Order: sequence, then structure tokens, then C-alpha cells
Amino acid sequence: MAESLAKTYTNKGVALRTMGDNMKAVKEYTKAVKIMENLRNNLGKRFTVGMAESLAKTYTNKGVALRTMGDNMKAVKEYTKAVKIREKIWKTNEGKCTPSAAYNLAWTYINKGVALNADDNYDGAIGEYNMAVKILEDLKDKIGERLTPDMTNSLAKAYANKGVAIRDKGDFKRSLEEFSMAIKIREELKQTLKDRYTPFMADNLAWTYINKGLALNAMNNFDGAIEEYDLAGNILEYLKNNMGNQFTPFMADNLASVHLNKGIAIKAKGDNNGAIKEYAEAIKISESLRNILGERFTSIMTERLISSYINNGIAMTDIASNDEAFKNYSIARKIFIYLEKITGKNLPKHATELLKLLNKNQDKLNKN
Repeated sequence: MAESLAKTYTNKGVALRTMGDNMKAVKEYTKAVKIMENLRNNLGKRFTVGMAESLAKTYTNKGVALRTMGDNMKAVKEYTKAVKIREKIWKTNEGKCTPSAAYNLAWTYINKGVALNADDNYDGAIGEYNMAVKILEDLKDKIGERLTPDMTNSLAKAYANKGVAIRDKGDFKRSLEEFSMAIKIREELKQTLKDRYTPFMADNLAWTYINKGLALNAMNNFDGAIEEYDLAGNILEYLKNNMGNQFTPFMADNLASVHLNKGIAIKAKGDNNGAIKEYAEAIKISESLRNILGERFTSIMTERLISSYINNGIAMTDIASNDEAFKNYSIARKIFIYLEKITGKNLPKHATELLKLLNKNQDKLNKN
């Protein structure tokens, strides 16, 4: 009875998180955790592996909701609890866990790494990704072709996320090795699955190309970056044209990212008008997404939209279209007010940098 009630709360939390109401989802997960922890204390050794996995899954889901809300350190605490449970399952079975148990543990490491990276703890994140890679590579060696597509895609995610953390540390060249490994795995998976290659996997591949492009752009290899962005854009445009209403908000946000970052690379090459076209497309996609999602328009999506307006304003200034530049800066500032509202005025690091960029360029325009 208690386990069934906990499951009900967990499922309600999942539904709420899917709808974008992460705050209410956290409350439901907390209720489920309380029940399952009481059950664990009362049952002792009779607390089954299945029950333990359900508890770990709830901690993980709670961590995801908290991370989406921008509370990365609270998310890390939840992931750590899930890791301890899943590691205990692993050690109890002397490392002979089922493939699904190994996969679940690796996935928890990946989630914890994402939260640590978002909190600028790059070394901590890399450590978690390394744990995930080791588990999944060992599993691949052990079960070979029985490694499921989801497990393979998660292995690629571990490499790609590790690349992000290494890039964020400033080691751009080394990050390219991780992105290339992730792309190799995902392209091979695409060839293997053919018609069974899912839109989710395709979106993951596009995201990896985007991040590889960001590393190349940071190395001033603008042509190389544009090539990666185009590869990502082709995938996402195909999904958009073939999925209709099933084209998810996160896919649309990735497409906006392609245009924004391609614009930045094009501008770096000196083509302001070409950059403006890309920024305009990014703004169009993000504004449409904001209208559709309303309060579910995330802080990350909001930062991207702000960045598009600021970069568009900078390019407009460079072609002496000052009135248009002023409009873009003004809109960006209004959106900042919304971002402060949803983040409780605790602006993420990237958003703080964007605000400095906005102030600098708006002041420069006002002086002219």
C-alpha cells in the first residue's frame, strides 16, 4: 500500500514536470521520497532491490526538476542520494548488476555531472562523466551487440557532456576529441538503426554538432564552426518538416541555437548582414516558442533569446542602423526583467555576462 502510494506521487510529479510545473513536481517527489524512506527504515533488509531502484529513480527525477529550476546544488544533493543507492545495488551484486541497473547508475552520474557543470564545477562534472563512460564502455565490452540503442546513445551523451565541461574549462582542442567520439557513436547508431533511429536521438546528434561548433568558434575556426552548425541545422530542419506538432520545444530551442551561433561565427568573419539574417531567424524561433510555452519558457531559452537580441543589436550598430540596434537592446532589457523574476534575481553566470555585454553596447550607442 505504501509503495503504491509513493508510486502515485512519483507519477504525478512526472506528469507535472512534463507540463513544465517543476515546483509542484518537486513537492510530489518529496512526498514519494518520504514514504519510501520510511519504508526502507521499517523493512531493513526486507527492502527489496526493486524498492531501492524506485527510490533512486524518484531522487533522480527530483534532481532533474530542481536543475531545470536552476537550483543546481540542491539537484546535486538529490543525485548524490540516487548514486549512493544505485552504487549499493552495484556493490551488493559484486559488480554483476543487470545491464539496466548499470545503465541507471551511469545515467545518474551523467545527470549529476550536468548539474555540477552548470554550477561551474567542471572538474567535478568531468569526474561524473568519466564514471558513466567507464560503466557503459565496460557494459559494451561485456554484452556487445546486446547493448541497447538507448545505452549506446547515453554513452555518446557522456562523451559529449564531458566535452562541454572540458570546453568550459577552456581546453577547446581536447574538447573536440570528446565531441568527435560522441558524434562517431551517434552516426554509427544512425546507420545501424536506419528507420528505427528516433527523433530524440537525431536531436541529440544535432546538439553534439552545435557544441563542437562552439569549441571551434572559440578557437577562431569560424568556417569549421559554421560547418558544424549547418550539419546540426540540416538535422533539425528535417525533423521540423517531418514531425509537425511533434517537433518538441527543446528541438526548436536547438534550432534557434544553430542560427544564433552561426550568426556569431558569420559576424566574426566580418559579414554583418549575413549575421543579422541568422539572428533574425533565431529571434523568430525563440519568440514563437515563448508565445507557445508561456511560463514554461525556461531560463536557458530566455538567455538564448536575450543573446539573440543583443548580438543583433551589435551587428545593427556596426552597419550604422542605430535605431534598430536601440530597439533590440530595449527588448533584451525587458526580457532580463522576466529572467530575474523566474530565477529569483539570482542570475546565472552566463546571464550576468550577457547583462554586462548589453550595458556596454547600449552605453556605447547612447554616447553616439
